[in-house]
Amino acid sequence: LIEFDLVDGTSHRLYLGTADSFRAAHVRADDDQAVYLALGISTADAPADISGWVDLVYFSVPENTPISAVTLENKTGLFEFTVDEAGGWTMKVLAAEQTLDQNAVDSLLGGVASLPMLRPLGKQEADSYGMQQPSARLTFETGDGDDGPGPLVLRIGAKSEEDGSYVAISS
Repeated sequence: LIEFDLVDGTSHRLYLGTADSFRAAHVRADDDQAVYLALGISTADAPADISGWVDLVYFSVPENTPISAVTLENKTGLFEFTVDEAGGWTMKVLAAEQTLDQNAVDSLLGGVASLPMLRPLGKQEADSYGMQQPSARLTFETGDGDDGPGPLVLRIGAKSEEDGSYVAISS
């Protein structure tokens, strides 16, 4: 069942069913009892799952966008990473005897640079999302000077008891 509204305010229903032909469907409009074979459309074009209607990549740093710095804030503190002239990562407030694990930074960034969505929660922020005190906040500084989209911010909120996923809100 596909329900849609026209600009003039009228609402319509279109019933879509399977057909034996490839890229075809049985179609019935509104309360009309006549059923038609429509070519060029199939039930796969009207998925029942929300993931068929939205882009599942919720947050991503655009491909080929240089990242110059990353800040991670969570319950354990503030971690600031910058790219040095050689293209490696450095970390502020690192003791002289400590060395930064480049693979750990790359792994962290690889895990969040493109974040998939499980399901949309809505356009309004709710208290249950846990964003008053997010569990983590990542800020990606991109580009050199005026290049790039500017800072990209990803806030991580409450953990779902149901499936272990987290609420995320991005800039």
